[in-house]
Amino acid sequence: MATALNRILPLTKLGKLTIVYNTFPLEQIIKLLHFTSNLHTLKFGSISLNQNNIMLIEQSETFQHVSKINRIKNIDLRESCTLECIQMIINLCSQLEYFKIGLNRKEIEHSGQFLL
Repeated sequence: MATALNRILPLTKLGKLTIVYNTFPLEQIIKLLHFTSNLHTLKFGSISLNQNNIMLIEQSETFQHVSKINRIKNIDLRESCTLECIQMIINLCSQLEYFKIGLNRKEIEHSGQFLL
């Protein structure tokens, strides 16, 4: 997917990316970020993540590479995700300064404890 997009539009020139798709797999976002090293803002609806693959994803070469090269400072996630998913996003985006997440009341307490 990312290589086909890169032929149409040079992905390294993107500064802001908004994914308008109901649920987008985190693995696909990581692959896309591999080609968008100058991205500073990422917005998307919700993330799907196979909880059983978290360790494998974080240990993958692509994840390690993206976590070192990406320049994402702003993330806007319109719907909530698991604490494991939040932790993975934070690990992936080491330069993150602003992280907006749509949470319901029950999730706020759990997420607040994690972030503090």
